[in-house]
Amino acid sequence: MQRKLWTRRDFVNALLVAGTASVWANKALASDVIIKNPNPDINQGDLYSRLANAGEWGYPSKPVLIKLDSDLVVFAYLPPTVRNARVVVFSHAELSVPSVYSPLLNHWASQGYAVLAPIHEDSLLDGGTDSIARGTLNEIWAPSAAITDIGIWNRRIRQCERVLEFIPVLNKTWGTDLDITRPIIAGHSWGAFVAQILTGARAVTYSGEVLERPSSGFSSGILLSPFGRGVLGLVDGSWESALKPTIVVTGNGEKGQEPSIRSEAFTLAPAGNRHLAWFKAITEGLVSGDDTRQGKVSEHIFLDVLAVTTAFLDAYARYDEEVFAALAGQYFTKATRQRVTAYYR
Repeated sequence: MQRKLWTRRDFVNALLVAGTASVWANKALASDVIIKNPNPDINQGDLYSRLANAGEWGYPSKPVLIKLDSDLVVFAYLPPTVRNARVVVFSHAELSVPSVYSPLLNHWASQGYAVLAPIHEDSLLDGGTDSIARGTLNEIWAPSAAITDIGIWNRRIRQCERVLEFIPVLNKTWGTDLDITRPIIAGHSWGAFVAQILTGARAVTYSGEVLERPSSGFSSGILLSPFGRGVLGLVDGSWESALKPTIVVTGNGEKGQEPSIRSEAFTLAPAGNRHLAWFKAITEGLVSGDDTRQGKVSEHIFLDVLAVTTAFLDAYARYDEEVFAALAGQYFTKATRQRVTAYYR
């Protein structure tokens, strides 16, 4: 039976009808707002406020689109006042695009990190710089084929690795000194799967191929709404060799897999520098910052996402001992009034 081919525009329209295309909404950046800790018992000058507020280094008015190679285009979120920022590579969710995550990625940039987000071929937008600038969509596309194409799985992973390989070129071109001593891989949903593989997890494809990168150049990973067993070849034993530090961000309200399954990168991996930020209530749009409403509970939840992820960056890229102690302890559970429960093993 011949597979029905959709245009990408058809697919977007279907998402809109189903009410699941909130990623396309144009929201104000949460990091434009001066944040006050919602817990009145904690001063604004405390650690939470420093991590949840936009940082002192600022962020770009819009990301820079850089074509590193014929098949590698990245959104670059660079702090304008930092020359030697540490590097974060971000992998977007299936069918998405990096700009959806601008509230989150701009925040990391404002905290002094250079965030480079490749556009994967399953993105709703074309990969070419000119096409992205025009906002055009590919004409023909079979969504289910993209998700099950093992070649795309491998190319997603390889794109993130290649970004690191281009850092010396970027430094010469821009006159910067981007620091890849301890680069961090971050990702959401399918992008979190990429981050899992690049921090030591293994997947077994339906053809029996083992997908792993035990010696990738990344030092640690941020896993936003990651998949657990039963999806994308993740099985019993997938995390036995996942030895690099990670933080899993998930909680009640996730669609698809239960959050208890999504947290398996924390519960089934070997103990040692494992973090879990368990949210009492969270949605896919709150992970990216897309569903936030100023002055509402959703804004506080997104600020919690900013705080715990920035804490992980500072703890593992900068080796900030104060931040590590807070992240490994109960500080964030108290600071968020238990909107987030922090676990460490």
